[in-house]
Order: sequence, then structure tokens, then C-alpha cells
Amino acid sequence: MSLVLFDIDHFKRVNVEHGHPVGDRMLRLIGRSILSKLREGETVARVGGEEFALLLRDTSAKNAAMGAERIRQAIGQTTLETDSGHNISVTVSAGVACATDPAAHSAETICRLADQALYQAKEQGRNRVVIAR
Repeated sequence: MSLVLFDIDHFKRVNVEHGHPVGDRMLRLIGRSILSKLREGETVARVGGEEFALLLRDTSAKNAAMGAERIRQAIGQTTLETDSGHNISVTVSAGVACATDPAAHSAETICRLADQALYQAKEQGRNRVVIAR
């Protein structure tokens, strides 16, 4: 099993500059984008303010990363129109961890590894997918 954590890039800035209703619309847009790319047996949930988790059964880290990349690209091609008529581009960063990795012995560990990979994606410039090492 693999876990992908997605985080919307610069989401707090959207709320500050455009207001929480625009931020709420962005969350719905991201949710719909992820749902449209899901395959049978994949589960997604919103797990934080601007974070989504994707659980992939019987999926290696490499294949999970390919799926995450497909979702990241789809989201990157979308824009959100603000109340004032401006278009905001939307990007996400993602961290991937797999339960078969030697370091992943528990649900807490796989979550921590995926979160660390997500943090690396943010540090490396955002709008990318990183696999836990």
C-alpha cells in the first residue's frame, strides 16, 4: 500500500489576498480534480486545511508517484477565477511513501514518511512529487 499526501501550494496566500470563499472554491476544485483521476480501489480524503491524502492499495511507491504526478499535472492545468475576475493558477506538491519500504513499519510511520517527502517537495520548489527515501 502507498500513501500520497498532497498540499496546495501557497494556499494561505490565496485566503489572505482573495478571501476565504475563494479558498473554499479552490479546495472544491482540487478535490474534484483528484476525484476525476482516481482509479478503482483508490481512496482520497481531505486531512488538513489544504492537505489531501490518497491511499493506493497494492501499489508500489514508483507507481503511486506516477499517479500523483498525473494528478499534479491535471491540477496544474486548472485555474480558479476570483470574485474580481482574476485567474489564479493552482499547483500542488506531493509526498509518497509505501508500506513495503523497509522504514515503514506502521501507519504512523508511513504517514510520517509521506509527510517528510511532502516537506522535501516544498523545499525543492513546490509543484512536484517526491518519494520518501
